[in-house]
Amino acid sequence: MGMQTFLGPTLAGTQKNTNTAVVTSNTPSASFLSSYGTGNSYRNTGAGDALQFINLPTATLTGYGTLSATPVVTIPTYSVTNGSATTNYPIVIPAGSYIDNIDFNVTSALTTAGTAITIAVQLIGASGSTYATAQTLANVTLTSASLPPVGSYSLTNAASASQYSPIIANNSATPLAMLLNTGPTDALLQLSITGTGTTPAFSAGTIGFAFSYVVRNPDGSWYPVTPPNPLSPPIPATY
Repeated sequence: MGMQTFLGPTLAGTQKNTNTAVVTSNTPSASFLSSYGTGNSYRNTGAGDALQFINLPTATLTGYGTLSATPVVTIPTYSVTNGSATTNYPIVIPAGSYIDNIDFNVTSALTTAGTAITIAVQLIGASGSTYATAQTLANVTLTSASLPPVGSYSLTNAASASQYSPIIANNSATPLAMLLNTGPTDALLQLSITGTGTTPAFSAGTIGFAFSYVVRNPDGSWYPVTPPNPLSPPIPATY
C-alpha cells in the first residue's frame, strides 16, 4: 500500500458544471438544488478532514525517568520498518490546515509518582518561520489523585467540570493562530513534559494523541477551481 499526499484541499464535493446557469451564476439560489444524482445542481464543496495519530507506549513514558521544572522536550514518532531499515515519522500538520480537534487517548491505565505532571501539546515550524518557536496549544495535567481512566478525551471538553477532561485550550491569540495554522510552512507535533522529582514519574500506562484537521491551501484558503466561462465541451471537473 502506498502513501498518498496532497498539496492542497481535498474537497468533499464540487459544484456540478453540467448546468451552465449554475456554474456561471453569481447569485446562489435554492432553485439550483435538486435530488442527488441529477447532475445539474449544487453539491457539498467542503474541504476534507484528515487524521494523524501518535502513541507513547509504556517504555517511552517510563524512559522519561525523573521529571522536573525543566521540560523534557520530545517529538514523538511512529516507526515503519522496510526490510532492515526503520524510519521514524512524526505528526506533521500541513501548512494552512485548520486543526478542529485534538484527542488525548489513554489506551492502558496510567500510574504516576503522585505529583503533578504537565504535558504541553505543542506545534513547531521550520527555522526562520513564524512558528520557529514552539507554541503550546493545550495542556494535559496528570496527578495520582486525578488520573483519567482508559478512554479518549477531547480538546472540546475543556469547559467541562469533569476531572476527566484533562486537555485545556490556552486562551491566547498565538495558540489560536496555530490551530488555524495559516503559515507558509508545515508544523510538527512536539511534547514538553514537566513534573516534580520522583523516579520514575511514570511507571505504567500508554497514551496517545489524535489530531483532526482540514487540509487547506498553505495560505489558509480553500475553494473549488473556477471553471472556464463560457463553457465548452469537454466540460472540466471543478475540483
